[in-house]
Amino acid sequence: MLYFEDFEVGATERAGDYLLDREELIAFARQWDPQRIHTDAEFARELGLKDVSASSCHTFCINAKLMNQLQPYALVGAMEMDMKMPTPAYGGDRLFFTRTCLDKRVSRSKPGRGIVTFEFRLYNQNDETVLLERPVLMLQRRAAGNERAGA
Repeated sequence: MLYFEDFEVGATERAGDYLLDREELIAFARQWDPQRIHTDAEFARELGLKDVSASSCHTFCINAKLMNQLQPYALVGAMEMDMKMPTPAYGGDRLFFTRTCLDKRVSRSKPGRGIVTFEFRLYNQNDETVLLERPVLMLQRRAAGNERAGA
């Protein structure tokens, strides 16, 4: 378990890869986000896409799955999130994840907790960003004098 103290500003970790299957993409969209750009290839091409694209919900789920390949952190909760999706994800894309610590500070109102701003980036085999998320998370701090991870 990683605690507030375990993160260094500027440090990046990588996880992945995930091969996005076209049929999985369509099945997910049919169940959770049945927009035609996710289920109808002809319609998607008419809009200038190369094929059906993964829904934002699906892309976010893949992001979460890859993030959870990394060592977990002592999360209290998410305080805010900013998310962008500059490039569509398509069937056949191989996706990768990075987590970078952008900033951190001890909570002023809850000194047993810390606030960390991360950048989560999900990108394809061409290094094109398909999801960029900047969450601000509240994490537990280690108990004073306890330096053992997971305690």
